[in-house]
Amino acid sequence: MARRARGRGFRCIGGGLAAPVACLAVAAGLAAFAAGCDSGDAARAQVDLPPYPSWTAEGLVVDAEAVRVAADRYCRDAADPSDAATFYFGTLPAEAFGELCGGLAPAEVSERLGRLFLSGWYGGLWFRDHADFGMGPGGPSSGPVTEADFRDLADNAAVLAQQSRNATAEEVQAANRLGLLGPGQDVESMMDSLLTVFAYNWGYVQAVLAKAPEGVPPPAFPCGAYLDCGLAGTPLAAYDGYRSVLARLDAPTNDRWTELADEVWQREPFVDIGRSLWEQGSIAPESWATLAGLNEGYLRVTSAASLAAMAGYADRDQAAGRCALLLEAGADTWNGGYFLGIRSDAPEGTMPGLHCPL
Repeated sequence: MARRARGRGFRCIGGGLAAPVACLAVAAGLAAFAAGCDSGDAARAQVDLPPYPSWTAEGLVVDAEAVRVAADRYCRDAADPSDAATFYFGTLPAEAFGELCGGLAPAEVSERLGRLFLSGWYGGLWFRDHADFGMGPGGPSSGPVTEADFRDLADNAAVLAQQSRNATAEEVQAANRLGLLGPGQDVESMMDSLLTVFAYNWGYVQAVLAKAPEGVPPPAFPCGAYLDCGLAGTPLAAYDGYRSVLARLDAPTNDRWTELADEVWQREPFVDIGRSLWEQGSIAPESWATLAGLNEGYLRVTSAASLAAMAGYADRDQAAGRCALLLEAGADTWNGGYFLGIRSDAPEGTMPGLHCPL
């Protein structure tokens, strides 16, 4: 993605809708959303999505009009509607995660995963441009994102979502513990992955908050006890019920809980690894709040997914287990988009825009 898709024609999506709908500029696997077909649509939020990877895939679908509808809500309800970073890196993914386990149809799940991919993609580009780890302006870049890169993420999301819908109760329990096998995938423990990512981000967020700019009081750490992150008052509040499983880690009620309690503490070294990253890195004071907010959100998501997977496996709670598979699909997609953004060769400063109606 070496350059923007300039000079390309626009086409509208949305069929025969009477209201103004999204426009896409499409070129060689890239799509870019250009606010709206009707530039005079002053009553709607306007969003500008610079080119992002876009190929037809079953597992995730980026629907730019759905992003615009979410922007309408944000512009109406946010304390600071001009804060585009909070919308794209905070509100947009949190809403998608909050809805994943709400009985969505398969196409709706794919669309929510598309929002998560988009948020991760732009979040990775933002991080690449703003964090300094001694690698020079713009950070690391390994070239254009390929269709194979995109499809790896989409295929993983599709397998997890399909298993959430169709697997037997026994298969859900096994998937919560051991992970899923898709085409070309290796055996990997889903629980190991979730707990490792949580531990890493626990240390990472602690380090980010400790780097608050001079004179800026750092916000409260989003978690109390380990794995007990604040969900109340956020779009993730629906998963607050899974916090009850924390007591069974402290006082296991069966052999599976004993097994999981041991596994949680085996991940402790990854806390130090996450914390150590920021011993080398730095970020400009004006960018610190965005970095903190982005990573606090991811910590909450991995907490909810971990607790749901534990309930699915150790308590044999089928609803929690199916929900955990969807949350894992979301976390993988968000995180995968983020790392594709970090290593992409998109131009420096490629960031989405948001314009709220007056």
